Amino acid sequence: MTQDSPFEARKMPFAFKKKGKRREVPMDIILRAIEEVSKGSKIKTTANKYNIPRSNLQRYLKQEFVKDNASRFVSSQIFTTEEEEKLVDYMMVSSKLHYGLTKLQARKLAYDYAVATKKTNIPDNWIKNEIASKDWIRGFLRRQSQLSIRTTEATSLSRATSFNKTNVGDFFTNLRAVYERHQFGPESIYNIDETGLTTVQRTRRVIAPKGTKQVGQATSAERGSLVTVCCGVNALGNFVPPYFIFPRVHFKSYMLHDAPIGSDGSTHPSGWMTSSNFIKYMHHFAKHVKPSPTSPVLLLLDNHESHISVEVLNFCKDVGIILMTFPPHCSHKLQPLDLTVYGPLKNYYNNALTDWMVCNAGKTVTIYDVPKLAALAIPQAFKQQSIQKGFEKSGIWPFNSNIFTDDDFLCSSITDRYLPGTENISTIQSTPNRVPSELSTGDIQSGSDSENLNIMVVSSPSQLESFTREHIEEVAETITPESVRPYPKAGPRLSSIKRKKGKTRILTDTPEKRLIEIAEQEKQRKNKAKEERQFKKNLKNTEKKKIPKLPVELTSKRVVEKEMISSDSDMENVFIATSSEGSFVIETSEEELDEDDIDSRLSKDVENLITNPAPLDQWDNWIRVEMIKRFSTTSPEGEELGDRKPSVCLRHLRSLSGNLTDEAILRELFLQRLPRQF
Repeated sequence: MTQDSPFEARKMPFAFKKKGKRREVPMDIILRAIEEVSKGSKIKTTANKYNIPRSNLQRYLKQEFVKDNASRFVSSQIFTTEEEEKLVDYMMVSSKLHYGLTKLQARKLAYDYAVATKKTNIPDNWIKNEIASKDWIRGFLRRQSQLSIRTTEATSLSRATSFNKTNVGDFFTNLRAVYERHQFGPESIYNIDETGLTTVQRTRRVIAPKGTKQVGQATSAERGSLVTVCCGVNALGNFVPPYFIFPRVHFKSYMLHDAPIGSDGSTHPSGWMTSSNFIKYMHHFAKHVKPSPTSPVLLLLDNHESHISVEVLNFCKDVGIILMTFPPHCSHKLQPLDLTVYGPLKNYYNNALTDWMVCNAGKTVTIYDVPKLAALAIPQAFKQQSIQKGFEKSGIWPFNSNIFTDDDFLCSSITDRYLPGTENISTIQSTPNRVPSELSTGDIQSGSDSENLNIMVVSSPSQLESFTREHIEEVAETITPESVRPYPKAGPRLSSIKRKKGKTRILTDTPEKRLIEIAEQEKQRKNKAKEERQFKKNLKNTEKKKIPKLPVELTSKRVVEKEMISSDSDMENVFIATSSEGSFVIETSEEELDEDDIDSRLSKDVENLITNPAPLDQWDNWIRVEMIKRFSTTSPEGEELGDRKPSVCLRHLRSLSGNLTDEAILRELFLQRLPRQF
């Protein structure tokens, strides 16, 4: 079939559009016109009064009832209005739980719900595919104007569950106490936080040829470098100049070229905020805010470990800064910078970075260009109205501890668990009595059996049909989308390990400051012990030296015969090596030998045996002479035991003599040289 064929199949429009000019008259106007005509008024006069065609009014008068044109398509719907409202409620609650349904999941739910409610008008394609059609979800979303398809924001499980009434209530309790103690105004309430600015932009939509599958966009690199920027704002709408942290070792002044006026910076190899950099930022903050003990300011920040140190607390106490932390994993709802400032900042920075790439084709963005690009984005993002809206939205200023509703805390109910010792009481849904299919008509008509089985007795098909209809309606009322697809719920905890949970705190209060000092002292003690263990280990490794190898000219012609002679139970082995000039004994050990463990005279003996070996035919006589000479009690050069154990000395004698000396001679020489205490 060609494209120009008049019989080409065309896609039916989803929403029917009326082409005629006939106007639909509302039901209430028609009923009023009929009532006036019935009271004696003329048809033509009444039709002109209500702007109804006379022929239509005459037709309405002849009909027994007036059909409502607005509901002429309701009969083709799968679900009733009440059932669709239940589906809407389920989808809205799922979205608030942070487990919203996609279109595909909604279609699957609709099919399962239709099967569970025993619908008789389920389309064939639903049954075949076991899922609702695409047309149904389109029509459902058109009918339910309160629903729409939205792009979700990734929210970690920690954030979803930590934002609960307890954590938020503790935060507002501390905030109220600080307000009552110091009487802060909006000009004295600050919030600081860090964010990352990268050297690679996020690509945007561009105009390209229609039908193109791949459309490229030039970026600076595959993966960019990150520069941390720390910003501060107050409830009045002002902001502190940014503070940059570059991923370098040494800071240079040229790194802040074309940065916003008043900016400062430092470096760290990772490019992240650390305790050493945060104390520098606090000096930068105090320089621009100018707090004092008589005129303090409130600084709200998160619980990151780099923000909490004794050095920072001492500095804040001295200059008049009150530090207070947000609850853990709640900054996405309570921190003004995250709510209304950093989102626009990322968009404006991305636009500036994209424009820079267009104007500097072939060049790459470096970390030294980040301050210049941030200077273009910060004035657009840090608007006074936006900053004030962030403090208002979080309930910080104006103070509003009831800013969040139960729907906002609904996401934390996923991990609600029963307390130990309580029973998990679940809602039991009662199901109506059903007529067993195995019972015959005679069994149903039997009075005694029906009383025992508690079965309703019917006497006619019309009564049976009425009972079936009522039964189906009762089932539909009992079954809900939640029973078909239960809301997500976390199971019981498998691990019993209890970690110390973080909480919102006023860090500069004396009790909290003392606890932080104790914790830091304990941490320093553990780090010092760890460093000492590492130092001892490194020292032992450096002091351990291996025995130097023999010169090449002495070992090149040797062929070691792998004859292993077992000695004592210390797993030492003795090898007999032969060369063209003679044979000699080599002592080995499974443990690595240390030079300090070998006596200098023993090393000299080994060197003498290797460099001046005896002739092969005179070996037996030569070793006997050397043994008597070295271990005789009358010899001034007799072997001394020293710090060596007796067993070590005996093994030394065996290694020198090998198999050529009798064991009795060795033991006699050994016993002669033993000290008296042995």
